[in-house]
Amino acid sequence: MNDLEICKRIADIEKIYYIETKYSDGVNFLGLVNEPDGCGTPPELIGEYNPLTDDALCFQLMVKHKITMNWHTAEYKAWVMIKAKSYSVAARTPNKAICLVIIEANNGVAL
Repeated sequence: MNDLEICKRIADIEKIYYIETKYSDGVNFLGLVNEPDGCGTPPELIGEYNPLTDDALCFQLMVKHKITMNWHTAEYKAWVMIKAKSYSVAARTPNKAICLVIIEANNGVAL
């Protein structure tokens, strides 16, 4: 799963309104948009959504989902316990470990 797919999955889990768009250099990113108003008005781009690079956003996700972190032999390990089931993911960056464990835990289980 690439970084853009990770961001999309987290946005879907968090019920964030977004559009996939591109910078002028052709790099794709998720743009935050306002909630559809039902009148057919096109959404307004209000920022970028990327918990892999936005440390404050990722920290908020970690707290909301009650993620525990640990440094483990050159990788970060994140885990969460939901309804007596434990989920654990390791990654090279803490933000990626947090995002991946949220995705793992939400395959069939709503937080």
